[in-house]
Amino acid sequence: MRIFSGGEVRFSAVIFVLLCVTGFICGCGEPRLAPKRSEAPLRAESPADMRILGLTRVETKGDSGKKLEVFLELRNSSGEQLRTPARFLFEMYKYQPRSSEPAGQRLQIWDPVEVTRDDLAGGGGYWLTFLEAYSFELDLGGYAGRVGDYLLQVTCFTADGRRLTDTLRLKNP
Repeated sequence: MRIFSGGEVRFSAVIFVLLCVTGFICGCGEPRLAPKRSEAPLRAESPADMRILGLTRVETKGDSGKKLEVFLELRNSSGEQLRTPARFLFEMYKYQPRSSEPAGQRLQIWDPVEVTRDDLAGGGGYWLTFLEAYSFELDLGGYAGRVGDYLLQVTCFTADGRRLTDTLRLKNP
């Protein structure tokens, strides 16, 4: 009793060999996974833009009074977020509505904050990894209880000597 004839066996063997050779040549591809989102790299590149994030707010911190929590992001010329050493200067002005210059009298200026490479490398300090932004906590002092709108102006002094500025209106903190 014969199951396969000689021609059928040769044809099956040729097909099997062709499939094996095709599989060997093409191979199995690596599974393509979604790329992991990494935090902004620590770079020596200079930022081109700074922005005060809308998360900036006034908070009451127990007995210590009201604090201003400021969130900032730095971006390079390609629009990527940067984590780089810089010096930040924070100023608060009285808001003047219906004026060509909305920044009125300067009410408070805080000491400049120097963010060094060591502050950023440790992951702590001023850098928030999950937000990929800088975070600063400023004491409002005597202006905590006053009613009115204010302007917060932040100036960033980069390592290469450039100055970046952004302003945010704080409504009735």
